[in-house]
Amino acid sequence: MNDRKKLTDQELIDELRQGNSEAGEEIYARYYDRLVSVCAHYLHSPQDGEDVAQEVFLKILIQGKIFNFRGEAKLWSWIKRVAINECNELFRKRKKLRELSYVNSEQYTPLEEVLPCKSSNPEEQVVLNEEKDQLHEVIEQLPEIYYEAVKKTYLEDRTYKETAGLLRRPVRAIGLHLMRAKEMMARMIQEQFVRPREALIAGAKSQLNLRYRIAC
Repeated sequence: MNDRKKLTDQELIDELRQGNSEAGEEIYARYYDRLVSVCAHYLHSPQDGEDVAQEVFLKILIQGKIFNFRGEAKLWSWIKRVAINECNELFRKRKKLRELSYVNSEQYTPLEEVLPCKSSNPEEQVVLNEEKDQLHEVIEQLPEIYYEAVKKTYLEDRTYKETAGLLRRPVRAIGLHLMRAKEMMARMIQEQFVRPREALIAGAKSQLNLRYRIAC
């Protein structure tokens, strides 16, 4: 069926379960604006609202959380509940960061200053620099349509609306591009860095075990 706008939510989920990504895009288009509005109101921040809404759709559509939906309530009610949980989790993380920032200081440290971008430990800083380099490397490998969205939103620190204006695309489309980009980046990091490193470590352990057996 080509006109997916006529499908019910459950029919879209069934198609998504069969591997039809267009069904997921229809769910995204159907509820994105409403979810951004709810999250922005709850967090008192339009930008945070867009970020959380995107994370919600990443989890339910890309990571498959939507298949936990049992149909006991409307899909919108279920998505909204997932989003509120994400908002509360963001509140908890920020509260913890604020509490940490008060240690040995009477003044509040801005959020960006306590995020793990720098470390006083040289070994930890090496790891952070390596992860940053890996992230930039996979960003460069993204298809141009996703690369431009990531570059202008995250690397150049723009809002979704500003990025949409620059790229002359709807805000909803920018959110979808960023969601797909995150999915691709996670997969590339896993394939290009995590798995080879695990294989290297496994090989080193195997050699050590072999040497131990020979020595014995």
